[in-house]
Amino acid sequence: MLCGIVHPAQHKHSSAPAYLFHNSIPLLSPYVARLTFTAGFETARGCGNVAEPTQQGLTGLSGGDMPGNSYNDFFSAVLNNSAMMGPLLLIARVFMAAVFVIFGIYKIVHNTKMKGYMTAHGVPSVLIYLVILVQISGGILVVLGYQTRFAAVMLAGFCIVAPLLFHTDFKNGTELAHFTKDFAIAGGFLFMIAYGPGPLSLDEYLSHARSSGEYQNRPVVTSPVVTSNVTVNRRSPAASDR
Repeated sequence: MLCGIVHPAQHKHSSAPAYLFHNSIPLLSPYVARLTFTAGFETARGCGNVAEPTQQGLTGLSGGDMPGNSYNDFFSAVLNNSAMMGPLLLIARVFMAAVFVIFGIYKIVHNTKMKGYMTAHGVPSVLIYLVILVQISGGILVVLGYQTRFAAVMLAGFCIVAPLLFHTDFKNGTELAHFTKDFAIAGGFLFMIAYGPGPLSLDEYLSHARSSGEYQNRPVVTSPVVTSNVTVNRRSPAASDR
């Protein structure tokens, strides 16, 4: 009887205390009601009036779902709301990509200086052009949310390789800071690879467009129409009718 308030007609053969008990359940305090819900959840679910708490979260693009939270989680209202998560993840992508675009342009402006820096660390200076391409193009793709996972793989790889080549003097606090920050950024890109760019992105838009196009263009399967084999005999006009 956990489905809700019991009407008197349903308990016309029950005792008055039982009727009062069943009708008092919805009026209990929130804490007691929550305990009642938890203890009798399986029974209530069988009644069909109580929705099962879901772990469904924000769906990522072409991959895993963004992990949801339980029904009483503080963040579930945000994580399950695309209107809020879209701008939030867009801002996150801009934050992560800005440093690469800025320093990619910096390497163009200060090309000679950066080539000397690379040569001093035993890295061929000609690779600076590959670095510029990866940083600027990868950063722009991440901001737009287009081919996001591919761009995130490139930038995560850069963040792992670069500190191993240039920032291994751990006695220097600045070098240590660069080393750890680069790996921290790589960790953020691994999350992006796993869950995608979010709903406010070109990848998500194109994915929905492709899904809609496939749905509209798929062949329509119709069930055969069974018709009765009835021969309609048309009456020939008689001579008197002519």
